Amino acid sequence: MYTVGRGADKEERRRPLRAPRLLVPNGDGIACIRLLGRLTRLRAVEGPYAVDPSVPLLGKWLTWFADRAGFPGSGLLQAVTRLLAAHWATGQSAAEDSPLASLLAWIDPPGGRTGAQAAREAEDPLLFPPAGTATDVVFDQTLHDLMFRYDEAGDDRGREALGRQIDRELRGQMLPTWELVWRGVDLLRSLPEGGHVPERWAYDRRLFAEYATYLEEDGRPQARRDHAVGAARRLARMEEAMARYDTERAFDDHRVLRSAGTSRCGQGDQVPGAPRTEGRDRRGGPGERRPHRGDPAERRLQQQAQTPGSTGDVGRGR
Repeated sequence: MYTVGRGADKEERRRPLRAPRLLVPNGDGIACIRLLGRLTRLRAVEGPYAVDPSVPLLGKWLTWFADRAGFPGSGLLQAVTRLLAAHWATGQSAAEDSPLASLLAWIDPPGGRTGAQAAREAEDPLLFPPAGTATDVVFDQTLHDLMFRYDEAGDDRGREALGRQIDRELRGQMLPTWELVWRGVDLLRSLPEGGHVPERWAYDRRLFAEYATYLEEDGRPQARRDHAVGAARRLARMEEAMARYDTERAFDDHRVLRSAGTSRCGQGDQVPGAPRTEGRDRRGGPGERRPHRGDPAERRLQQQAQTPGSTGDVGRGR
């Protein structure tokens, strides 16, 4: 249960125990889901080009999932490559890590091979077809020819045979990616769970329930483009989510905090003077030297050291 509203409008709602989570092989999959949602959520259910009501409903959900994918910490729609890259480092560039096959080859190479050797083999489109959304051009031509022959088939028996061949071709293209996705999921499940993960997942389930209620009560689709105020609010929510997610990760994993920088405690022995620049001072003549207006804390310490009666030991507290 959770509470929404204030005062007389206060209302208690139930948070579902489960919610769907969508996994795609890479970041292009998220862009494809966003595009598919945009193409379907505004389709008319009445008129000459009417579609089934389930089509715009699907588009609204896909758009909502794609929107949530932009918020750090959300687990409703995620790319497996981004999840793996957040926990493992490879010898490749970010662009080379975008194919799921090569990324997994570096992280978990087969026995007897190094990560570089396995990644080189993973570039073969015959062994590991592209995970999408781009496809192999050879397969595209093969599928085109099969579809053309299917349309031109003169009897049902010929169409059934071509249909089975199309199924085999599609299965051969999609099954390797399916297996790679679940192989990546198994690697992620081997990691210890962060302390704030249950809290973030509970928030995702709450948002899912609220949007389902909105569709039942109102059901209007998302606009084609955000207006200025809506875009500013969304940006503010994303920045807030980023700050919260970074903080939670630092608390959950000390290596994240350590990679951001090391904090040290100690006593300063001396503070170097502020750097100076050559040039004309507005209040002086040519060639005069004026202090560079750097860190205000350094200027205060320098003034303190020059004050009569000061010990000059600026590093030691009183």
